[in-house]
Amino acid sequence: AQRESVEPLEHISPSYSHSPPPSRAPVPPPTTAASAQSYLSDLLHLPPSRAFSPDLALQILTHKSYRYAHLIRHNHPRSRDRYEREPRRDFGVQAAQGEETEGPSSVSHNARLSFLGRRALNTYLALFLHSHLRTDRGLREVDFLRGKGLDEKMKAMTHVNNLGRDVGGQWGVGDVMRWDRNEAGIPNAGLKIRGLTVESILGGVFSEFGSAAAHRAFHLHLLPHLSEQLRDPVLLERAEVMRAQVEREAGGGVV
Repeated sequence: AQRESVEPLEHISPSYSHSPPPSRAPVPPPTTAASAQSYLSDLLHLPPSRAFSPDLALQILTHKSYRYAHLIRHNHPRSRDRYEREPRRDFGVQAAQGEETEGPSSVSHNARLSFLGRRALNTYLALFLHSHLRTDRGLREVDFLRGKGLDEKMKAMTHVNNLGRDVGGQWGVGDVMRWDRNEAGIPNAGLKIRGLTVESILGGVFSEFGSAAAHRAFHLHLLPHLSEQLRDPVLLERAEVMRAQVEREAGGGVV
């Protein structure tokens, strides 16, 4: 009987071979006070005369987990010895040339600014919705709520994970925010902290430049990235009209 031919092993398709392990995403360089200031000025189109101070810019981008983790490592005997030998490279605030640092706890975290930004964001979103959907009938006639109550819908839109994905992703905050990367094993930790950083940026604008500037930042830089969740053509059109109006009146900046 005629034997079946067997293909030699060296002719087996490469698709059956073991693929190399996936490469890790590169870790962005440490954020310094100067780079934090530059990032926020570029994002918000701030003129040099109205830029955040370097210390405030760094605070805006610093999550409390960063300070806590670095303080613990700094206070551990082995870590403290290493810190004293190489303070800026390993543990302390990454200082720009000519800038002094007092160690890992010298810069405040952004929890207070995130709280402030969260309240401002909810206020501005409520004002936008109520100004264009003035009646219960108006709410029912647009394709926005999808069977949810208005409060429930607003909470979903402004949830930190949602902000981190839709706004923080567009802003690139993941490359500049300072946080304890050991939390990366916690589900959605990076997404949540990106969202908290978005809130902190808005809170920083509110704290430094006032409500009018923060309101402009909302229409210019936040609401456009949440537009897919507005769904209804009427709301989408109004959001774009408001963005264009604010941009025309403020020249593209928030101050």
